[in-house]
Amino acid sequence: MGGLLEKLFNYASHYRKFGWNGVKILKKVSRNTDEIFSVQLKDIRHPFFLRGKSSDIPAFYQIFYYKEYEISYKFSPKYILDLGANIGLASIYFRNVYPDAIIVAVEPDSENFKMLLKNTEVYGGIHCIKFGVWNKSTNLEIINRDKGEWGYSTKEVESENEHTVKAISIEDIIEKFNIPYIDIIKMDIESAEKEVFEGHHEKWLPKVKSLVIELHDAYKEGCSKSLFNALINYNFSTRLNGENIILDMKKTNNRLEENIIEEQ
Repeated sequence: MGGLLEKLFNYASHYRKFGWNGVKILKKVSRNTDEIFSVQLKDIRHPFFLRGKSSDIPAFYQIFYYKEYEISYKFSPKYILDLGANIGLASIYFRNVYPDAIIVAVEPDSENFKMLLKNTEVYGGIHCIKFGVWNKSTNLEIINRDKGEWGYSTKEVESENEHTVKAISIEDIIEKFNIPYIDIIKMDIESAEKEVFEGHHEKWLPKVKSLVIELHDAYKEGCSKSLFNALINYNFSTRLNGENIILDMKKTNNRLEENIIEEQ
């Protein structure tokens, strides 16, 4: 009886959240197979795809059910970096909420990147690049595969081989796409935030209005310390939403002019 009640509750909660599409989604998820299936939500312009029996499923719930990126801002974001884009769900969410925004989605894993391209190809304004995020251009090796499609981490290696991916810095992304300032950085890079904030952040951090970050001290000691050491000379406020820390950067004298102009 308890199992039946739980099942009915799940269907009812999915219906309340997504309508009849929610019932369809739950049926597909409940199959627990490796199939790739499409999802259509009423507030999302185009269908997107999830891999069954994978970390795509909790990622979907994190973003669209619990709405961990539904964050109130006093400005309309124009430039967004999705660092650790995985299969593109956050980019899709941002693109639908902020239809005029230019989004750069960065993902190093080959299988995730294929899904990222598949999910975002119908949208204009989402630019996908296959890189890991680091504090410089280098080679990274993906490790800790046992944690799933979104639970791996990376380490720097001296030479390129069949197991490495190219790394890119945020400064290089800004230059590559000619971005004058950054409204939102969404950063979920599975502990590489430690290295990102350990050096060379002085040129891009003043250009950021909001940083939405998931920290991974459980994967690598020092992630939080690295972040807050980098922020020590900045004025900011913090908010929490699910697993994310939201850092709202305040106006300071050393911020670039483009980044401190508030929209009227």
